[in-house]
Amino acid sequence: MNISRVAIDIDEVLTHFVKPMAKFHNVEMPEAKKYSYVYRHMFNVSHNESVRMVESFYDSEEFHMLQPIHGSQPILRLLRPRVDKMYVLTGRQNCVRDKTEEWINFHFPGIFDDVILTNSYTRFEVQKYDICNSLNIGMLIDDNDLNCAICKKWGMDVMHFAGHDGNVYPWCEKGDDSVLNWTEIYNFFPRYKYVDIEEA
Repeated sequence: MNISRVAIDIDEVLTHFVKPMAKFHNVEMPEAKKYSYVYRHMFNVSHNESVRMVESFYDSEEFHMLQPIHGSQPILRLLRPRVDKMYVLTGRQNCVRDKTEEWINFHFPGIFDDVILTNSYTRFEVQKYDICNSLNIGMLIDDNDLNCAICKKWGMDVMHFAGHDGNVYPWCEKGDDSVLNWTEIYNFFPRYKYVDIEEA
């Protein structure tokens, strides 16, 4: 694997987001066993209402107090020396950049080289693969099936974070590249530091 540079999603990978947001707004999660990770579909609201839900959650104390997913902190501390660059690559919007960076720096100090926001569901959205390609990122860790599939199609390594505590997320399909906790990520990670032959 080319793992000299790794990009990692935040929501549902480093921290749970949609369930705390639903609890904050006192709305129920869908009862269906499978559903898409699109808030307006999850909660049967308009696009504008889903944006309002997200932005008001960003401004809440509950958002500030989100906790890392179990295992993410110690595993990333172990993995960080094995790569040259480690990035946060999230679909969050620029309006929450400062709070996102504060949260990352508090819970994952010294782990990430940069925090990159792709502005999902806005006219400024940039696809994750395009970011990975421009930064020569070799591996993506993400819960989104499509992001993983596109990156894999173009030659990247992926770890599809498809669930937690052994349970598959309702918006994910478990495949060969899927992991269900951070221990599995550690076990799948090569036990050596990648060296680029051209630079060696």
